[in-house]
Amino acid sequence: MSLVKPKGVSADNMAANRRLAELMGWTEIFDVGGALLGMPPGGNPASRDQAKVPDWTGDWQACGPLMMEYISRARIWRHRAVVGTPRLGCDLVRDQQAGESQAANFRRIVVDAAIADLEARR
Repeated sequence: MSLVKPKGVSADNMAANRRLAELMGWTEIFDVGGALLGMPPGGNPASRDQAKVPDWTGDWQACGPLMMEYISRARIWRHRAVVGTPRLGCDLVRDQQAGESQAANFRRIVVDAAIADLEARR
């Protein structure tokens, strides 16, 4: 029997997911084969206080709530995304990386906006 290895998350995106999780109150975060596990705010008693950190940069279901909370406007061009952030009062711009899809670029700029917003509140 052969096992199919899941498509890996880039180190840059994993670092962004880790930073966002830390800013949201996750603790004891560690990498397990390309996925991040940690203790969410409030713990997770049903699973020894551990849970999988959402893949905000790779999953629309995880990224969607971030868009609602941290993005006030968005413009997407063929190789660039621009988002407005209500609390920061500025736009963030991100150019699409080589081999990256337009959707992946947009999810990443949403995560970047959430990180910038949460860091500004500190």
